[in-house]
Amino acid sequence: MKNVTVVVCDPSPKARENICLLLEQIGIRGVNITCTENIKQTLEITEAGKPDLVFVDLTISDVEGYSICTMLEKSRDVYNVPVILMAYKDEGVNPRRAITVKGRGFLSKPIQIISLKKQVAKILRERELEAKIIEKHQDYSCKSCLSKGSNDVK
Repeated sequence: MKNVTVVVCDPSPKARENICLLLEQIGIRGVNITCTENIKQTLEITEAGKPDLVFVDLTISDVEGYSICTMLEKSRDVYNVPVILMAYKDEGVNPRRAITVKGRGFLSKPIQIISLKKQVAKILRERELEAKIIEKHQDYSCKSCLSKGSNDVK
């Protein structure tokens, strides 16, 4: 897989380390894998660098983990940064809620490498398609402007 920029937000240093190791095992050798321990740091880093992926533990203590999706959505610069939410199965978390709060995915801890690979591959494919659509739209917009402009010259 290509190099990507990733932010991992988890209160546990061991969990952050494990996620980074798993990302490397599936071929993500991030130009920048940044680990944070709270939502405030995650928002600051995300707004400053617009990463390709953000992983957030739902049990983060400073703010409810779900709220990062809402916070990012309100920020014009980073509203479309994909967030994958994570939690242990026994923490009473509803994985479906991850989708309703605009999370792009959910991973149960301990994270299984196959699940991680599927989630990451899906999001990176979506982002590549999104970039191609934007590029085509820009090309089309430019061509239509040029053709309109050429009519005005006559």
